[in-house]
Amino acid sequence: VYKRQGLTLEKKVAQLVCSDIAGEYRSEGDSLFQTWVRLARDHGLGMFVLYGGTPRDVAHLLNRLQEEAEIPILVSADFEGGPGQQVVGASEFPANMAFSAVGSEELMHRAASVMAVEGRAMGIHLTYTPVVDISTQPQNPAQSVRSFGGDLDLLGRMVRAYVSGFHENGMLTTAKHFPGRGDIEIMPGNPPWTWINKPAHAVEEQDLQAFKLAIDAGVDFVMSEHIAIPSVTEGSELPASVEPKLATGWLRDRLGFQGILTSDDLWYEHVVDRFGAEEVAVMAFEAGHDIILKPEDPVKTIGALAAAVRSGRIEEARIDDAVRRILTLK
Repeated sequence: VYKRQGLTLEKKVAQLVCSDIAGEYRSEGDSLFQTWVRLARDHGLGMFVLYGGTPRDVAHLLNRLQEEAEIPILVSADFEGGPGQQVVGASEFPANMAFSAVGSEELMHRAASVMAVEGRAMGIHLTYTPVVDISTQPQNPAQSVRSFGGDLDLLGRMVRAYVSGFHENGMLTTAKHFPGRGDIEIMPGNPPWTWINKPAHAVEEQDLQAFKLAIDAGVDFVMSEHIAIPSVTEGSELPASVEPKLATGWLRDRLGFQGILTSDDLWYEHVVDRFGAEEVAVMAFEAGHDIILKPEDPVKTIGALAAAVRSGRIEEARIDDAVRRILTLK
């Protein structure tokens, strides 16, 4: 079943879609629980992202869904404040800026190790952290204490310690939010869309360099954000979530990232209104993403991506390449 020729087109595409689940206890007959079972068993969804619950209930739910899946599911969660940010009773930790203020790589590594041990004990494999956006605007409310700060050398050291702590204890990591949220503005006439409105050399030396440091540290995933940078994309106002010049041209070709590129959430109302619920998933994949995160309807999204392959819009070899990346990690 792990040979790509052994999967139907829809089952291959399904490996590239991630939907959300809630970790609180639900009975086997609960309608939402049955929806998740169908996604895992019948549609072959490749990933879930977990929110909420207690350690016991989370482990029980994840074990049940893994039992239903033909191919093991990759389970993710956001550990920005530690696993306790998502799961009641798990450990909580200060935000990134606190670790930067202390400046201890050893402390960062120890905290990351604890997060990974607890995550794996519950059946979680991937954290959507660390945030590596460099903070060049202290008044920017989008980042606040989530950032490691504005010192690239310090950011690089903290990220290396963070990633190694997770890797040594069996969990995967994600750098976010590419191309960076540390210096964003609202696009004129296009709220709530954001952009980085500064010269290309400043973007490359600051925002993009932060992601280069994360790539060099060995992050497994990079998460893109709905942010445009006209100065490095020949004037394009498309966000990184659907802009090939950013997702492929910069992240892959120029920064050298060889891991898995995931979109950020695609169900956001302004994203759906601008591009269409299923069309944005196709555009994100065309731009270079491997994982489609939280589309409005995962089943319709699988159908739209498969239809794009059958129509010739997307080459099946590109699907195979993305599936190979995710199955290799599994």
